Amino acid sequence: MEFTLETTINLPRATVLEIHYCWDNLSHWWPDFIHADHISGEDGAAGATYRCMANFEGTPRQYMVTILENDLPDAFHQVTQFEHIQLQQTMRTTFRILTGGATQWQVRHQLTGDDVPHIQEPKFREIMREQMASFKAFAENTRGKPNPK
Repeated sequence: MEFTLETTINLPRATVLEIHYCWDNLSHWWPDFIHADHISGEDGAAGATYRCMANFEGTPRQYMVTILENDLPDAFHQVTQFEHIQLQQTMRTTFRILTGGATQWQVRHQLTGDDVPHIQEPKFREIMREQMASFKAFAENTRGKPNPK
């Protein structure tokens, strides 16, 4: 299963990246996120792995994230291996500067594994769309500062 989602964020790309790739911000725009632990490799670099925890349908689940490519500010490529089901999610994320200083954020999702036939694509796509909308709102409203003064 493959699909691509995109949104425009009305902030400069450098600001979007600073907000997006800060672990401390993740729980503000993805309320189901619990925590992440850096396991191996250089933090943020290709080959780095993280053990993460998030709620999936109300149940805490563990998953592993491996960075495949970090070519920021242009692109970021990661693979997520869910441990509670046979599912791997590969995401290729790009950030493009738009006229006027906004940023186009595009994510191509590819799901593989034995449990893909059991995934309801419209529901999964909507969950990913909601996460993007939540990030956009968080970034634009707070500029990455949860409690602006």
